[in-house]
Amino acid sequence: DGQKDNEMKGTSLEESSRLRELVYGKDGSIMKLLPQSKQSPRQKEEPKGKKAEQLQESLQSSKELSPTTNGDSIHHEQKVVQSKENTQKGKPGSDVTPAKLPPKKPFVPLGGNRYSEYRNGAYIPPAWKESELKELARVALARKGRVKMAMEHAWNGYRTFAWGTDELLPLTNVGQDNWGGIGATLVDSLSTLWLLGMKDEFWEARDWVKDNLDFSKVGTISVFETTI
Repeated sequence: DGQKDNEMKGTSLEESSRLRELVYGKDGSIMKLLPQSKQSPRQKEEPKGKKAEQLQESLQSSKELSPTTNGDSIHHEQKVVQSKENTQKGKPGSDVTPAKLPPKKPFVPLGGNRYSEYRNGAYIPPAWKESELKELARVALARKGRVKMAMEHAWNGYRTFAWGTDELLPLTNVGQDNWGGIGATLVDSLSTLWLLGMKDEFWEARDWVKDNLDFSKVGTISVFETTI
C-alpha cells in the first residue's frame, strides 16, 4: 500500500507539472490556454463561465502541490507592477523616488558700471597667441571660398530671373518690385560684389544703375529698407 501511495503521489506531481506547463507555458505566460479570439485584453485575462472555474481550480491545485512554482513568479510580477504604479503616483513602496527640483532663485539685476574699462576708449584687448592666430586664419580661409560661392549662386539667380527688379522670388523664379521699383537687390549688392572681387558683375550692375535707375518713377517705398 505504501508503494502504491508513493507511485500515486509521483504520478500526481508529474500531472501537476504538465498542467502547470500547459497553463503557464515555459515562459510563464497564461494566455496559451485561453481562446485566441477578438476580445479585449481584459476579457482575455478574465474568462467567464465554466472554463474560468476549471482554470481557477487547476491553478489552485498546482499551487498547493508545489509552492515554488510559476504562481510565485506571477505574484512577484504583480508586486513589481504595483511598485511601479506606486512610484508613478509618488507613493512609497519603491527604491526610486521622484526627483525634486531645486528652489528657484529670485532674479537679481546685475546693475550698471560693469564695463568701466570700455568707457574712455583706453581698453586694450589681450594679444592673440600665435596658435590662436593660425587657427583663426585657417577657419577664415576655409569659409572664404564658401561665402563667395553662395554670393555667386544668389547673384546668378537674380541676374537670370529678376534683373533690375527689387527682389527675386526663389520658388517661382519671378522678380517683383515691392520696395518701390528701385532695383533694391542690385543697388544693395554693389559693395558686396566689389569686396568679393566680382568685378565684372559689379561693372554690369553699375551700368544698369547709370542707364535705368530713375527715382522719378518710384512708387511707395519703405524708408527703413531704402535707407539701409
